[in-house]
Amino acid sequence: MSAVVNGHLRCFQDYFDGVERLLKTTAPSEVSSNSSYSKSALKKVVKEFNAKDVRKHVDVLLKRVEKHFTEASEKSTTEESGGIAPGTVMVGAWKACEEELQRYTEGFSKRIAQCYIDSGVALEYTAADVETAFRRHRMGS
Repeated sequence: MSAVVNGHLRCFQDYFDGVERLLKTTAPSEVSSNSSYSKSALKKVVKEFNAKDVRKHVDVLLKRVEKHFTEASEKSTTEESGGIAPGTVMVGAWKACEEELQRYTEGFSKRIAQCYIDSGVALEYTAADVETAFRRHRMGS
């Protein structure tokens, strides 16, 4: 879901996609030996996205989702198309965005634990921060 990933989160995703590629040919314990994926490179990437950034990211994402589904709603109303009410679809899409960002967060944490054991480096935000950011904009509950 590319709509979920933009800005600093894109840097995160790109970094961990690179770690994934490296893991295909390298043992997890050797990942940090690669200059592009060293402990200092990880620290730099991790510092780029914190709990405040999660909130901002979710706020921007909400505007994009609302814009998309408002336009879709207006179009379906003018074309008199039947089907699922746009509000219902928007609630489902919003929930899917939250689940996707949670999956990313879990995946990033898993890779750090796997490849950077005892590094002392961790994400600057938590799954709880993601949940809180989305709860601020909860739809249909």
